[in-house]
Amino acid sequence: MVQSKRKKYSRPRAKQIPLNLIREFLNSKDYVVDSLDQQWRHVTGVVRKNHKKLFFKMATTIKTGKMTEVEFFWNDLVNERLPSNAPFKVPHNVEKGLFDDRLFFFVSEYFGNKTLADKYPSRVKKLVNWISVIARSAHTISSLRQLSEDENERQPAGENLLESATEWASQLQSDTQFLLEVIKSSSGEIKEIFSHGDFVPWHMYDLGHNKFGLIDSEHGGWKPKYYDVAYFYLRVRQSLGEKELAKKFLLEFIDLLTENEKITFWSEFKPVLAQRLIGNFWEVEKNHDTGQGIALKRCENLKEDLLKERII
Repeated sequence: MVQSKRKKYSRPRAKQIPLNLIREFLNSKDYVVDSLDQQWRHVTGVVRKNHKKLFFKMATTIKTGKMTEVEFFWNDLVNERLPSNAPFKVPHNVEKGLFDDRLFFFVSEYFGNKTLADKYPSRVKKLVNWISVIARSAHTISSLRQLSEDENERQPAGENLLESATEWASQLQSDTQFLLEVIKSSSGEIKEIFSHGDFVPWHMYDLGHNKFGLIDSEHGGWKPKYYDVAYFYLRVRQSLGEKELAKKFLLEFIDLLTENEKITFWSEFKPVLAQRLIGNFWEVEKNHDTGQGIALKRCENLKEDLLKERII
C-alpha cells in the first residue's frame, strides 16, 4: 500500500511542564492546589477557591491548547442549550487564561472521581445500569445546534471521514481495504450533527440521582452523524471487551429514533463505524496509549461482524 506523505491526523505531542511552576501560578491566582498531574498532553488537577473544589486543565503545547479551547467553548455552549431535564451535565466554566502567556488553561466545575467505567485498568463497574441513560444522552447531544458555526467553512463530513481513514490505513499492516470501500461508497451522503467527539464511559462521572457528568469535549463540535454512538460502541466493545453491552447500547439508542431514522440508521452508521475501526487498528499497531491492551484479534472480529452485518 502506498505510504501517506503527510500525517494530518497524527496525534499531538506533549511537553513536560514543571508542576511546581504551575502550582506557584495557581497560588498567585488565589487557588489552593489539592493535586496536579501530567499523564500525557495536559496537566490536570483539583484546586480549591472559597472552599469549593474545582477542576484545572492546561495544555502543554500551543497546538494542544487549540483543542483545550474547544472544550471550554463546548462546555459553555452546551450549558446554554441543554434542557433542564437532560440525563447528564457538563461542567460550568469558572475561568480561562494563558500560562506563561502561551499555554491555554481553564478552571471548571469538579465532578469527582467516580467514573462509570475505567480504561486503564479495564473496569466495567456498573455500566450496564447506565446504558439507557447514556443512550438518551447521546440522542440529546445530537439534537443540539451550534448556531454560530458557519457550515460553508467546514470540509464535507464524508470527505473528512475518508481522508482520515485513508491516512491511517496507509500506515497499517492489517487489511482495511473493505472498511475504506464502505466509507467511499457512502462519503457523499454522510450528514453532520453536533457531537461530543470522545463519548466514552471513562469521561462520564456518577453524580447521583441517575445523572452523570460528561467531560473531555476537546474534540467536540460538528461530526458525522452517529459519530458519538459509533465511538461509544467501539470503545465499550474493544477497550472494555463488552460486545453484548455495546450492542445493548446500540439497541437502546435506536429505540429513541423516529421510524424514518430507524430505516436509514444502518446505512448512515456503518461508514462512521468503519472509520473508527480503522482508527482502532492504527492505535493497536502503533501501540499508542489509547490502544494498549486492545487485542488485534478484537479488531479483526469487529471487521468480520461489520462485513457480515452482524453488528445489530
